[in-house]
Amino acid sequence: MAAAWELVGCSVEIMHIRRDGDLTPAYRIFSNGTRTLLPHRTRGTVYFDEWNRPDLVVVRGWFPSWAKLFDVVARDCWKYLDELGLTPYDGEPVGDDGQLAAQRR
Repeated sequence: MAAAWELVGCSVEIMHIRRDGDLTPAYRIFSNGTRTLLPHRTRGTVYFDEWNRPDLVVVRGWFPSWAKLFDVVARDCWKYLDELGLTPYDGEPVGDDGQLAAQRR
């Protein structure tokens, strides 16, 4: 499993997610909910609207079975912010409720 993400302001925007071994044809989800197949892209990959990318919390809600991947993305983001000295990092940014630590405070 893999994800491409970008920190934009205070939002972790998701560019695409991929599950290795998944034979589902690649597709893009647009902000209005429509989908389009991407037959020449890697199978098992979901791309998001490049003009209005969803944030991590939204994508987590759309794909609950990918929760472990989103936990890793959240940890990587918080670790990156900590390395920049922008936020305290306790190594456990995601709680039992699946929310980022900053959202629980």
